[in-house]
Amino acid sequence: MAKSDPLKRLIAKLSLRGSRFPLLIVGTLSALFPPALLLILGFFIEVISRKHGLQDSGASLSLGPYLNVSQRYIGSFNDLQIVLGLVAGGVVLAVAYALLLSLYYRLAYRFAVDAAVRCYEQAALKNEELAISRGVSGQNLSLLKWFESHIPSIRTSLFAWEKAWPRLMVQAILFLAIAALMNFWVTAVALISLLLLGQFLSWLSHRQKANVPLLFEKVWQHEQRLAEVCRNIALLSTVRSKSAAYTLMQEEVRQFRSVATALAVSQSWRTPLMIFCTAIVIGVFCLVLGIQLIDRQPEFDLAAALTLGLAVCGVAFSLSRLVRQRSTLPQARNAAQEILTFLDTPVPVPLTNGTQHQSPLTLKNRILIEHVTLEDSTGRRLLQDVSLELVPKKVVAIVSSRAVESKTLAELLLGFGRPLSGRMLFDESLVTDIDPEEFPQKCIWVSATGPLLHGTIEENLRSSHKQTDMVDLTDAVRMVNAYDAIQQYENGLSTIVSSDDERLSADLRYRLGLARALLKSPALVVAEEPDEPVSSDIESESTDAIRNLAAAGPLVLVLPKRLSTLRLADEVILIHDNTIVMTGTHADLIQQSELYRHLTYVRFSPLRLIGV
Repeated sequence: MAKSDPLKRLIAKLSLRGSRFPLLIVGTLSALFPPALLLILGFFIEVISRKHGLQDSGASLSLGPYLNVSQRYIGSFNDLQIVLGLVAGGVVLAVAYALLLSLYYRLAYRFAVDAAVRCYEQAALKNEELAISRGVSGQNLSLLKWFESHIPSIRTSLFAWEKAWPRLMVQAILFLAIAALMNFWVTAVALISLLLLGQFLSWLSHRQKANVPLLFEKVWQHEQRLAEVCRNIALLSTVRSKSAAYTLMQEEVRQFRSVATALAVSQSWRTPLMIFCTAIVIGVFCLVLGIQLIDRQPEFDLAAALTLGLAVCGVAFSLSRLVRQRSTLPQARNAAQEILTFLDTPVPVPLTNGTQHQSPLTLKNRILIEHVTLEDSTGRRLLQDVSLELVPKKVVAIVSSRAVESKTLAELLLGFGRPLSGRMLFDESLVTDIDPEEFPQKCIWVSATGPLLHGTIEENLRSSHKQTDMVDLTDAVRMVNAYDAIQQYENGLSTIVSSDDERLSADLRYRLGLARALLKSPALVVAEEPDEPVSSDIESESTDAIRNLAAAGPLVLVLPKRLSTLRLADEVILIHDNTIVMTGTHADLIQQSELYRHLTYVRFSPLRLIGV
C-alpha cells in the first residue's frame, strides 16, 4: 500500500502499525513451509523412480544441477529408510504449517477486528464532540452508511489482505527460486507464458465488466416491454387491429431475442477462450519440458520435471491469490477516506453571548423555543422555524412524519445541536449561556434498553448517585411499577443484569430507566418507548410510570410507540416537513388533523399488529 493510501493512513491514525509486526513475522515463517514440502515431495519422487535404488556408487538425490543431496549425506540409509524419513518429515512439516497458518489467520482476523473496533471507538468520541453543535440523529443519518458499509468493508478487506501479504509474495518468490535452480530457461518460458495469460485474462475480465451490465440492462428493458405487450394484447387489438397488435408483439420478440442472444454470446465465449489459451500455455510449457527430458540430462529427470511444474503452479497460485485479495482494497480505501474525513472534521467552537459567566440549568417555569432552524452535518434541514413553549410537570408526546424530526427536537432540548437561527431558553437563560456540563446533570435520556450496564439492578438504578438510600430506591421502583417484577428474581434488587440480559423484557428495562431518572431528580426527561407490543395491563403500568415521573417535577418528553401514551399526554406536538404543524391534546388533534389521524392509525392502531 502506497504512503498516501487512505487505508494506511487510517491504520496509522488508529495506532495499529505495531500490531502488524507479529503478522509479518508469522506470515513470513508460514511462507517457508509450502516450498519445503515441495522439495520433500520432489526428493520422494526421485527415490521411488530410481530403478536400482540409491545404493549405487556415487548415487545421490538430485532435482537439477543445484538442488541435490550427495551420497555423503545419505550415508548408509537404504531406500525404505529414506522414504520413511521423507514421509515423516513431510507430515511433521505439514502439521507445523497447519498450526502456524491457523495462528496467522487468527492474528490477521484479530488485526482486522481491532481496526473495526477502534473505528467505532473513534467514531463514538468524534460523534460526542460534534453532537453539541450538530445534534445526534441528523448526524447519525449521515453516519448510517459509515456503520453499515464502511467499517465492515474495512474489516473484511484488511482480513483478506493481511492474511495474504507478505505470506503469498514470499511463498511465490521461494517457489520461483526452486524452479529457477532446477532449470532457468524452462522457468523463464513458463513465467512469460503465465504473464501473458494473466494479462489476457485481466483484459477479458475488464471487457466483461464494461459490456455485460449494459447488455443485462437492455435484456431486462426489452423483456419488460415484451411482457407489457403480452399483458395488453387484447387492449392493443382495439387500438388498430388484431394483426397490428400481433405485429407489434413480433417486433418486441425480435428485439428481445436479439439482445438476449448478444448477451448469451458475450457469456458463452469467455470460458472456452480461457480454456483454449490456458491449454496453449500449458502445451508450450510441456513442450519445453519434454525437450529437456528427451535430452536425458543426468541432472534433469522426471522427478525434477514434476517438481519444476509444481513450483511454477505454486508461483501462479500464490500470485493469483495475492491479486485477488488485493482487489478488495479499493473499496476499503474509499471507505477509509470517508472515515478519515469524518475523524478530521474540526469541532465548531460553541457560540456564547461574549460573557465568561455560564448560568446553571434550571426549569422552574418553562422552556421557550423561538423560530429555531437546525441543519445536520450535510446541510440538510432537520427543523425549520420551530417555535414552542413547554412547562415542567407535564407529559409531552412528539409525533412526526419522519422519526429523525421528533428525535432531533428531543435531542435539541437535551443540549445536542446548535440552531442556525432563533433562540432557546431554559427559564430566562439562553441555551448558549448555560454550562454544557449542566445538561447531562439535569437532563436524562431513557431508551427501550434502559440502558442497563453489567451489574446489579441496584447499581444500575443508583448510577453515580451513591447517596441514594434503600428507601428512596424502593420508592422509585414502586412509583414506576417495577417493584413486583424485580421481586420475582431470587436476589431482587441485587440481581446481576447486563445489556443483553434476556430475562428482562424491553418494557421492564424501560421502566427501570424511568426509575433511574426519578432518583436523579432531573429537570427534563426524554423517554423513547419500546417497540414491542405488550398486554394492556403492562402498557397501563408503563403509562402510569410516566405520569408518576412527571408528577415528581420534571418535564417528560415522550417519543411514543403506544396509543395509550398519546391519550395520557398533556400535549402532543405534530411535526411534518421539519416544522411544527399543530399542538394540542390527542383528542384535539384527532378531530382537527387528517395527517395526525393517518399517523396514529399507521403507527399506533392495534389493528396493524394483526395485518388489518
